[in-house]
Amino acid sequence: MTAVAGPAARRGTGGSEGARGLPAARGPGLPSPPLRRHPRSAGPPAVAESPSETLRAALTRDAERRTTYAGAMAGATAPFVLTNRFRVTWEGAWLAVACTVFTGTGIALMLRGSLLDVVMGLLAVVFFGGAGIGSIARLLSPRPVLVLDSQGARFPAPWPRSAREDIFLAWEDIALLRACTQVVPHRGGTVNMHYLDLVPTREADRPFRTPPPWGADHAVRVRPTWDHSLDEIVAAAHVYRPGLPFDDRRKPGGDRV
Repeated sequence: MTAVAGPAARRGTGGSEGARGLPAARGPGLPSPPLRRHPRSAGPPAVAESPSETLRAALTRDAERRTTYAGAMAGATAPFVLTNRFRVTWEGAWLAVACTVFTGTGIALMLRGSLLDVVMGLLAVVFFGGAGIGSIARLLSPRPVLVLDSQGARFPAPWPRSAREDIFLAWEDIALLRACTQVVPHRGGTVNMHYLDLVPTREADRPFRTPPPWGADHAVRVRPTWDHSLDEIVAAAHVYRPGLPFDDRRKPGGDRV
């Protein structure tokens, strides 16, 4: 009579481990089969980039750099405006006191009545009174000192002159930026007056000279009342005109800004 193995016997012959998907136990002395790594645990095979893919990646990075530069230039479309801010300085205080004293003296001379006194008093009032009014108007005027934009540099005419007298230089007509110093005798010593000169291309080959104090049509005198420093102005000019040369000929000391 033949014995038929039941389910328990079939499980005992490896059915329990085979049901779990594990290899059946082997007897002593028999080597175990090598474990195989699951295909998902293996890393992706290294694929060498072709020359066309390398070129495509380089072009993509270059396009990104161009887009970033274009965005920066688009953000720089707003003009850079340089204005005077009201600030009490020793120079301004001495100028105000001198203009007030000499203007008052001129009025007193005019009230004395003699012809010589009237002439001297009138000259004092016109000269010192006009200088004081001009200085106050420069500080309180809403007109800026310099405007830089994507088109070029504009030098607004000071108040009360009309805006039609503004001086404009396109970027292609500007050869370089130059900061220079004019040494002026003052009270037995010297004072350094610094200028920012936007040298036109027509004057780039001329010998160096400092701008004249009363007739600089493409230069401005650096003043401590400005709301931007000279370095900030140069940086703004380089935003609109990258690579524009900057020639720094300032002398140390004095009122260097």
